[in-house]
Formats: sequence, structure tokens, C-alpha cells
Amino acid sequence: MSYKKGHQYITVISDSKGGRVLEVGKDRTLSATEELLEKTFTNQQLDEMKVRLWRIMEIF
Repeated sequence: MSYKKGHQYITVISDSKGGRVLEVGKDRTLSATEELLEKTFTNQQLDEMKVRLWRIMEIF
């Protein structure tokens, strides 16, 4: 998502099932994404997401 004509980007974490935005960050970088994930989710939730993503990647 860009805003204004300068094409500056943001990072958005959203709930795909609920259709709501959970958190928004200023940049579109790995460090900005990591900060948002750590701010939004507990370590247990992040570990559960990693397991789910790993299972998805095994299919491919």
C-alpha cells in the first residue's frame, strides 16, 4: 500500500478471517515486520504461526 505521490510504503498486519487491521507500521522492511509481529503477538502465538507456515510450505 502506498500513500501520497512519493510511494512510501507501510506494513499491515491483518486478521484475514475477521477482515480487520491489527497493526500498521511505517516501513516495508524486515525489521519493521519483525517489530510489528513482536508487538502484536505473544511468543506462543508466533511459534504456532511458524508451525502452520512450515506445514503449508511442506506441501510445495
